[in-house]
Amino acid sequence: MKLVVSTPEGNVSAVQPDGTITLGRAAENNLTLPDPRVSRRHAVIHVQPDGPFLIDLGSANGTYVNGVRVVLPTRLHGGDVMILGSTTVTVAAEEDIQVTERGLAARRREETMTVISLEKREISVLVADVRGYTSLSERLPVEQLSQVMGSWFRRVGVLVQRHNGLVDKFMGDGVMALWVAQAGDPGRSVEDAVDTALDLYRESTVFPQQLRFWPKGEQFRVGIGLNTGAAILGTLGTQARRDYTATGDTVNIAFRLEPLTKTLAYPIVASEETVRHVRGRYPFEPLGPVGVKGKAQPVTVYGLDPGRVQ
Repeated sequence: MKLVVSTPEGNVSAVQPDGTITLGRAAENNLTLPDPRVSRRHAVIHVQPDGPFLIDLGSANGTYVNGVRVVLPTRLHGGDVMILGSTTVTVAAEEDIQVTERGLAARRREETMTVISLEKREISVLVADVRGYTSLSERLPVEQLSQVMGSWFRRVGVLVQRHNGLVDKFMGDGVMALWVAQAGDPGRSVEDAVDTALDLYRESTVFPQQLRFWPKGEQFRVGIGLNTGAAILGTLGTQARRDYTATGDTVNIAFRLEPLTKTLAYPIVASEETVRHVRGRYPFEPLGPVGVKGKAQPVTVYGLDPGRVQ
């Protein structure tokens, strides 16, 4: 993916992002935009298995894609036009290339060759989702909603990174992060994942109050699911497109645990596999076996009340 940047002064440059790219006025960004209407940390492009996603980071003047203000992570396509402050950023389509029939056949063979660069590793997966987003979107104007969600996603990224994790993907108003266990010390990565869950919950209870427009009496709530186990980790895809991802039952169960926070009265729900690594360190409460979609056998789950953690 190529970004073509037009600054207010008319300068044009091309950027070829690799992985995650940050955009903003501050010099530490991957792409610095010298525009007074651009926030210091304005937005980020996060490359996911299903393509690049643009995320506003709670900027004052907003981020727009094809004239629509970004509220949730937005998939980018070739030809999309982004507006950040007074700066226009165009997602350039792939260059037109004259391809002969023989060249086209070779390209097709290349694109269908599966790249095998995978390994089985022990990981911990965190899935967090914003509760009551629909109600929130009905109460707040889109400009304010964008600032709320952008600020939230920025905080998620900071906290996951602070606890040695990796944001794997953003999904609507949710996020998936993972931690890879180190040989000889698997419990350390699990502790990092649990500490992240606790910090995310605590942050969700205080950050909206820092916003002047936050509706009185409105709560910003999150539900978090945690699971630990083996997964396939590495590069998966074709020769033409390679994606770093984690797949397997461990990931699927984490996604099934997160919705249980709606009915089990705990904002954090974890599997027995997660809890056994940190038993005694955190006051997890046993909730018994619970049937989850896609699993023939019930999964034993535990709840964690952040208010009981010192």
